[in-house]
Amino acid sequence: MMPMLTGVRWYLVMQLHNCDLICISLIIRGVEHFTMCLLPICTSSLEKCLFRPFAHFSIGLLAFLLSSCISCFYILEIKPLSIASFESIFSHSVSCLFVFFC
Repeated sequence: MMPMLTGVRWYLVMQLHNCDLICISLIIRGVEHFTMCLLPICTSSLEKCLFRPFAHFSIGLLAFLLSSCISCFYILEIKPLSIASFESIFSHSVSCLFVFFC
């Protein structure tokens, strides 16, 4: 499944409360690469919105959607879901929530 994801372009367009329109174009070369690219981009783009009341809810929702997306990519892999991959799914989810809520 991972070779199928190589070269797929994702266009994420979102508009947050009182923020500029953010358009992110990414080329996915694997789940880890996707996570490493998307989290810093979203964090730096939302830096000016961190102290607004609605921003915390938006960031938490984004972290939840990202962790759900990562979990789906891992489950769709051809190899069976093992303890090691479950640990990596859990660690990605926890790290997303830790980054966005602390």
